[in-house]
Amino acid sequence: EVTLAQKLKAAGYATGMFGKWHLGFKDEYNPVKRGFDEFFGELLGHCDYYGHAYYDGTYAMREGLEPVKREGYFTDLVNDRAVKFIGDHKDRPFFLYVPHLAVHAPFQAPDTPDTARVTKETMHHGSRAIYKAMVERIDQGVGRILAELERHGLTKNTLVVFSSDNGGERYSRNLPLFHHKATVWEGGIRVPCLMRWPDRLPAGKVTAQMAITMDLHATFATVAGAATPAHKP
Repeated sequence: EVTLAQKLKAAGYATGMFGKWHLGFKDEYNPVKRGFDEFFGELLGHCDYYGHAYYDGTYAMREGLEPVKREGYFTDLVNDRAVKFIGDHKDRPFFLYVPHLAVHAPFQAPDTPDTARVTKETMHHGSRAIYKAMVERIDQGVGRILAELERHGLTKNTLVVFSSDNGGERYSRNLPLFHHKATVWEGGIRVPCLMRWPDRLPAGKVTAQMAITMDLHATFATVAGAATPAHKP
């Protein structure tokens, strides 16, 4: 398939992806082979936030194609790289994709490293307090990204979108929506989607338009003036 990153790269954008990939473990499916100039993150459905390995021990962290060792909490490492990417590419158009692993299992709080390896049996152990701390560390990263845009005078002409791939899981509360991730009730499939683009979008507007995150592909391509191949309408 032709990815959004490939389209935007062809349109002259610097492209960076930091976080969870989960679209193929082989090198041929790596983000740097699929349109991203830079990639740091992990390739599987989850990883230990401190040990950076899958529950069966498979080491998933990569810098581009290369396995790398990094000390630290995975969400923090992703936030650091996202902010750095903005500073590195402040003088040209860029596409920054930050798919956080959090708040996906395993449920591990920041600033409390646990040397015990996550297993299939323990990866869902946790609490609402841990879940809350994991969400707050994502929020911190969003704040850092917005602050970096402001620092370089990029706020007004940058479209920022924050969304999720599904409703909250076991330690979340999706009220007033019913149920949670892995169901097709609204609590499983209805997600937040916030957009900020001061030069083009009015502040505070709410729309009832039905949409899915895949619709963003066409929106981003249109905004960037990126071409869609004729054989992939």
